[in-house]
Amino acid sequence: MRLLIIRPAALGDTLMLMPSLHALRQKAETILVGRSPGINFLAPHVRRVMNYETHGWHALFTDEKGTAPSLLLHPADLALLFHGDPDGRVAARLRTLLPCARVKVFPGFPPAEKETHVALYLARCLQASGCPIEAERAFKEALRFPLLSLWNIGEGFTLSPPVKATGRAVFHPGSGGKTKNHPPRFWLKLIDCFGASFPFPLALLLGPAEEELLSFFRDRLQKSETEILFCPEKETLMPLLAQSRLFAGHDSGITHLAAMLGAPTLAFFRSTSVVQWRPLGPKVRIIEGDHCGPDVLEKALAQAEDLLK
Repeated sequence: MRLLIIRPAALGDTLMLMPSLHALRQKAETILVGRSPGINFLAPHVRRVMNYETHGWHALFTDEKGTAPSLLLHPADLALLFHGDPDGRVAARLRTLLPCARVKVFPGFPPAEKETHVALYLARCLQASGCPIEAERAFKEALRFPLLSLWNIGEGFTLSPPVKATGRAVFHPGSGGKTKNHPPRFWLKLIDCFGASFPFPLALLLGPAEEELLSFFRDRLQKSETEILFCPEKETLMPLLAQSRLFAGHDSGITHLAAMLGAPTLAFFRSTSVVQWRPLGPKVRIIEGDHCGPDVLEKALAQAEDLLK
């Protein structure tokens, strides 16, 4: 099957496609259209990725004449668009551009009131569209195996390359939504408690959304041995997470990435649904709630100790 998936979304939202892509790895030639950086991490698992921002895909959502995205060069048997399309114009445009393909359009996310994980929702959409995938099985595999660290051997898969937890404990105190985040001082206390409890190096990871916190943490951690890493490149970030002894973060794209790489992951959920957004991976613990008092620190240390066993 020649499959085209269009999902222009943020990092964590894009990674939710990974269970489906893994299940389709030997059954479909998939072209994935999305946003960077998410598509960069999924590139090894599809035939090709295309950046929604740079290949003319915006033409699907406008009435511009004489422009067409480069999908015309890549005929598909089935095209799936995960995007709002209340009046059906986008679907009609896509059908015009791909007259030989079946076109299916779905909302980008399940309804908020539905108790469905986003990854399972996406897999079910693909299955309902005729893709050779068992949605429930694909989702369960994502909970059991670190899918971003797997590669195919015949009909099976194994870890490649084998990684050892010889690195640091990594803390990521931000996300793309401020309502999801515990305050910076909570993370300072967590780092301090963790450093006093466990005898290995610590690292603080900050991305573009946390740039305004860079000076705050530099000032307060300058006497600490905690290394601060700001916006590392993919080639640095992937091994950092995959080899970390522990990763702690909010409901964020980086947390989803760490879990899918197999890092022991401690995820703090303050305002979002655990049912819909639980990080996927075999070593995940959740701490839910919007308070961040001493009892939360104690619980975090206990969960971390459990993950480290």
